[in-house]
Amino acid sequence: MGTQRLSIILATPPGFNPGMAATELALRAFLRRHDFESEAQCYRLIPFADRLTSMPPERRAAVERRADTGIHFRSAFDEADVISASAARLFWADYLHMGIYLRELQPIVAPHVDGSDAAGHLARLLLLDGADDAALARAVSFGTTLLFNTLADERDASYDVPLRRFLTQAKRVWVRDALSAARVAHLRGDYETGYFGVDCALLLSREDVLRNAGEHGLPTPPHAGSVLAFFGRETHIREQLLATALDVGRTLDRPVRWLQWGDGGAFPDLQARPEGLAETGAVTVHELLHEVAHASAVVTDTYHLAVCAWNFGVPAVTAFTGHRMLANDVSSGPEFNWRDKREVFYSQYDALDFLIRPEELLDQDLLRRRTAHVREALRDDSLCAGITARIHAHVASVESALARELSLLLAAMACR
Repeated sequence: MGTQRLSIILATPPGFNPGMAATELALRAFLRRHDFESEAQCYRLIPFADRLTSMPPERRAAVERRADTGIHFRSAFDEADVISASAARLFWADYLHMGIYLRELQPIVAPHVDGSDAAGHLARLLLLDGADDAALARAVSFGTTLLFNTLADERDASYDVPLRRFLTQAKRVWVRDALSAARVAHLRGDYETGYFGVDCALLLSREDVLRNAGEHGLPTPPHAGSVLAFFGRETHIREQLLATALDVGRTLDRPVRWLQWGDGGAFPDLQARPEGLAETGAVTVHELLHEVAHASAVVTDTYHLAVCAWNFGVPAVTAFTGHRMLANDVSSGPEFNWRDKREVFYSQYDALDFLIRPEELLDQDLLRRRTAHVREALRDDSLCAGITARIHAHVASVESALARELSLLLAAMACR
């Protein structure tokens, strides 16, 4: 049996998370566009079903069907040696190298690894701790983030030393946000190389979504052109979000519908659909993305829904309050080191006209002024198109660079 060509490592969703599924579909689209499909094998840290064990069997099966992206995953820990010998190893999306993420993963992966050293297994898999220089030189990381890392993480030598070595010796690293790119530059002491990549979901184009919908026999959504609303992260501003969605609907003269973007496994604070809003009826990830691709606008507090909408040319109005008094918040990071990923994304692509900030939610006069500003922004087609164009230009450049680096690694192995 020959050496495996391209091993790709992805995170395992905690439940039905269409945003994470969108990054998987983006991977499929990328592999197809660049003729890597026959070269690639995808891995998850643990099986998806193992994160759904608290559910009754029928419900678990339904969640797996809703989230199915057509990728056949193997267990990364079971095939660590095969992955290590690959011609190229690609880390795709999510928080795969982030300190707080690796700590939170330890009890989750412990039942899946030998012995009690879950931290060591994770460091070897995700940071290539202990790997030789040649193995590191065959590794590429694309679309991850170090946004929530702090200087405290760097004082932990068991994490900082392998992280710096990985970032320095890997073939290439592209992180999904500018702040993480700055952190990579600091850790490497390299201020000349570009590390600023994109969120992996942005490699899933509107055309990819329409193609997938056609392959699954999905017609144009019956409520195409609606304003879509989903509030899964900020339950305490639900009333303001609903009022904003209704205002956007009036501005665009479009109905507002609830998009069930995920379940309680992925969104622990998720509440029932707001009274008075009809649902779209979309269930699977393909149906949900198809709805977004045909929407007039989106109103949400959820990062990846906004990311996908803007990428499809659909303006997304997003509100956030920052940290929610948790030790670690999935959107804004650890307490007193808050860096909200929604604000970072909107800042990077000059979409701040559509972002409702925490202080605006606390001041009724300021919120009225913001709402009026959003109305004007939504009417400005050139502004909305400019944001999407900026995203697309960024995606085109880094996708081409990623394909080139992977091709070089695969060609180098073929010549041996």
